[in-house]
Amino acid sequence: MRGFMESWPPGAKADAGGPAVSGGRLLPWPGPDGGACYLRSDACDAMWRLADEMESVQLGMGRELLGFVRRTLTETAPSEPELHGMVTHLCTALSDALRVADSRGALLGLPGSSDRVGSTVDVSR
Repeated sequence: MRGFMESWPPGAKADAGGPAVSGGRLLPWPGPDGGACYLRSDACDAMWRLADEMESVQLGMGRELLGFVRRTLTETAPSEPELHGMVTHLCTALSDALRVADSRGALLGLPGSSDRVGSTVDVSR
């Protein structure tokens, strides 16, 4: 499977960003080194479908999380640790959604898409 994917730039971390690989697709998961991972344009259709399915799952989970947070905030008064957990998960979901948007924008050739490709939100602090 490694032959179908490339990291950009080699050895970079996920928040380094970088240009889209010519004819490649930003995948919805990081590469083995934590950097942006691209699927070569000549990769098998099964890998493209897997990436599509993963993006769909990520966006669906983000929608469910947003609904949960909205309900929780209107029905209860969450504690500080609960709020911290919700914000952390929302940041992860937003990072996933932005990666999907950047990937799709780059595939469509939208201006500026490759400037953001591979960027992530650090929620570890």
